[in-house]
Amino acid sequence: MGSTVVRDLAGKVFGRATVVKFHAIVKHKAHWLCRCSCGTEWSTSGQSLVRGHTQSCGCLHKERASDASRVHGKSRMVRSSYSSWRRMRVRCYNPNTSDYKNYGGRGIRVCPRWDDFTNFFTDMGERPFRGATIERLDNSKDYEPGNCVWRTRKAQNNNKRNNRLITAQGATRTLAQWAEVCGIKSATINMRLIRSKWTAEQALGFESPP
Repeated sequence: MGSTVVRDLAGKVFGRATVVKFHAIVKHKAHWLCRCSCGTEWSTSGQSLVRGHTQSCGCLHKERASDASRVHGKSRMVRSSYSSWRRMRVRCYNPNTSDYKNYGGRGIRVCPRWDDFTNFFTDMGERPFRGATIERLDNSKDYEPGNCVWRTRKAQNNNKRNNRLITAQGATRTLAQWAEVCGIKSATINMRLIRSKWTAEQALGFESPP
């Protein structure tokens, strides 16, 4: 491998591609032998894998092109659903986007069934109204049937705030759960923590404020 520093990618998974082993140095870039979920093996650069440019042997690109072709010319709401599907995948698989750190960077993925837009559309249906977004009911789990619903952006943001984990008195609960336990509004607790910089115990009423 010469003096080129090679990051070991063997065994790692990028989309449909599983890295089998190191292949060669080509133009100062490490290339890896990969196996696609469809069974095809090919060699590609580690840089392309890590940056999200390569996620399959090419079959995924062909399927997406086919999906786009089927969607073209259909109802506006179908096209909106397709756009939501694409954005969902970008959040999970493109490390160059600002949202990646909160999704793909945390290990959140899209279930294999939803690699195909047709399956996604069958499970989720048309985007029900303008502004509807895909929300995971359990934010620790992947985008998959049973864990996703269409909701407004406002409702989605509220849910994220209420799912904030707070540890106090040796217990860890979501913001919404602590609000119910302590009889204090979620917004009040959130303001105490963020604006007033109170500790969790102070914000929840277990200790006197500063």
